[in-house]
Amino acid sequence: MRHAPPILTVLLTLAMVGCGGDTHEQAADDLVVLTSEVSGVLEGVEDKQSAEQAKQELTALSDEFRAVGKRLTELGEPDEGLEAELEEKYGEQLNDITKKMNDEVMRIMQIDPSLLIEIQKGMDEIGKAMEEAEPQWFK
Repeated sequence: MRHAPPILTVLLTLAMVGCGGDTHEQAADDLVVLTSEVSGVLEGVEDKQSAEQAKQELTALSDEFRAVGKRLTELGEPDEGLEAELEEKYGEQLNDITKKMNDEVMRIMQIDPSLLIEIQKGMDEIGKAMEEAEPQWFK
């Protein structure tokens, strides 16, 4: 699945540099939850029917990623101290979720590679949402 690794990298990076909402920390929490939800959706893929459902769920999650991205942009760049604090707090957790997601992709591929094609549209939507979410100050 060619889009999964860049998506996960962006998620980890955005969480490490801070996020929006009421605080940078709250949005980082939200990114961890959303990333974990993506992993959970992938865990449920066992056959064509569950892959079709996963595609719909992933597409719906992309809207939530866009909302966090908007909060990110509104909040602006965190200071260096906060950035380091967020990296310390969330970095390992997001790395673990990323590994789990990659493991799920490999599991799905072993079941039936065509299932990955089925969920690709949903993963693409999340990828687009993350590209849109990247704040200008981060580029």
